[in-house]
Amino acid sequence: MNPTAAGEWLLVHNPRSRRGTRVASEVRGLLEGMLPTGAPRPRWTTLEGLPEADVAPRRVVSLGGDGTVNAVLNWLWRNNLEIPLAIVPAGTGNNL
Repeated sequence: MNPTAAGEWLLVHNPRSRRGTRVASEVRGLLEGMLPTGAPRPRWTTLEGLPEADVAPRRVVSLGGDGTVNAVLNWLWRNNLEIPLAIVPAGTGNNL
């Protein structure tokens, strides 16, 4: 994990979730429309790509259900990252 090359935002979604993929696509479209020209774009990854993220973000957004949130929290813990986590509920139960 390279904290000196930190990115601003990391958005994580579960590509195996139809609803999560749809919500991720909608969020991506909204962000692209809101961010000013030349502003840094958030980095996107899937649950499968999360362990390979080698640049520490300053904030994480989890788009998915309980399993996605659990995986993101475990990744943050394993990498000793004490950063804000936003949750966009896009799962079936959203029991958190």
